[in-house]
Amino acid sequence: MRSRRDGDAYFEAKQASDLERARIGLDTESSRHARYRTEWWMFLVPKKELKMRIPVPERGYAISPSYFCTENLSFDAFKLLCNSIENVKIELFGQGSSQITSKCARTPLERLPAEILGLVFALLDVEDFMTMGLSSQTLWVRAISWAKNGYLLWRNAYSWAGSPLICVGSNLTTLPSCLYEMFPETVPDNVSGHEDTGESRDERELTRPKIWYEELTTRCTKIPFPYDGEYPLAFLKHISSAGIPESLHGPMKAHLPTFSIELGSKWYLHNLTQKEYIQTEGIIAEDGEATIAFLGQKWLTLDILLLWLISWRGEESNAWTWETIETFQGISDLKLEDIWMDPTYGPLDDSFWPIWHGPWAGHSLDAVAERELDTTWTDRTSNIHTLAPKMRRIFYGLSLAEFGGGRRDYWEEIFKQSGESFEVRFREYTSSTEYVVRTVKAP
Repeated sequence: MRSRRDGDAYFEAKQASDLERARIGLDTESSRHARYRTEWWMFLVPKKELKMRIPVPERGYAISPSYFCTENLSFDAFKLLCNSIENVKIELFGQGSSQITSKCARTPLERLPAEILGLVFALLDVEDFMTMGLSSQTLWVRAISWAKNGYLLWRNAYSWAGSPLICVGSNLTTLPSCLYEMFPETVPDNVSGHEDTGESRDERELTRPKIWYEELTTRCTKIPFPYDGEYPLAFLKHISSAGIPESLHGPMKAHLPTFSIELGSKWYLHNLTQKEYIQTEGIIAEDGEATIAFLGQKWLTLDILLLWLISWRGEESNAWTWETIETFQGISDLKLEDIWMDPTYGPLDDSFWPIWHGPWAGHSLDAVAERELDTTWTDRTSNIHTLAPKMRRIFYGLSLAEFGGGRRDYWEEIFKQSGESFEVRFREYTSSTEYVVRTVKAP
């Protein structure tokens, strides 16, 4: 999977650090104000009371949807929304499993019935699970057998398919109208928006949507990463200290289960609330993760697409309509240079980032293998096809302004593959007089 950290773990560590700074007197009024203003983004499945903070990059910082997309991160969107389990495969990494066989059970733990041992495995995190599995050949074979069912167990507990879903910022003051209908207690006194009182957002009185958000996130169960992507990392971490001959390391790693789909297979992202859909296809992402992406746009994975559709900053009452999104003009080469000078002019401004109030925020979604749909369904594929190249330019502008290096090169390569050419001029931080010209040309 793409390099990431658990957003909840980072948030909790940051809170602990802030409390410690306050305890020893290093906290200041300005730092407290900045901390209060920090916007944390979270996926919420309110009917199931599930939550997951947006994963953060390895280097760690509070990340917004626009930065998440530019970093090309993943939150396992396909595994969370997949509703055609018969079209995915849980298989071995490779061959060679015949070299590892179970010996006769000798210890009480090894003699436990498979059902009881499965309950033990279910209580362990991935690190402890791997340590236990590596302790004997019998436990290894039993552990791998259980792990192949791990995704199904995880899916049964944490699937988002078919349930209302939203990615919301922590500074919200409103909710989408569909959530008002589901949760009438959230309707604010003035749903048309806040009057300009001259107060900053953090000085305003708590709104009913904000109170609902705070109470819900306290009750919700945190969604863990699916372990299938974590097994190889834990294996490599513990195998060297397990006292197992090196000649067996490869065959043992071949036992580890992996999640896969057929490349090029056709899938629909369904909006069950509005009876709309977007066409996608099976791909292998940059990091080797099996997922789906918008047709012909491998970079536009389901993870990124979802953040366009369900993000909700909560500053206004109305979501962008598809008709409004069609009027989005995108940015010229000159405006790309402006974004480099000031990111708030670009992706952090509503006029350039139209998805702060996504058209599918709060709706029920799932991802299913292509099938025949009746005429009551509306195909939104053309809308995304129009929007994709415009948003791609925003990600490139943000990579110039905030990231550089690998992310900038990644988006330039995406442009080249798409056949688009352009030229951007900007000043390097090391020079106040000379401009650097970056030319991106299609092959």
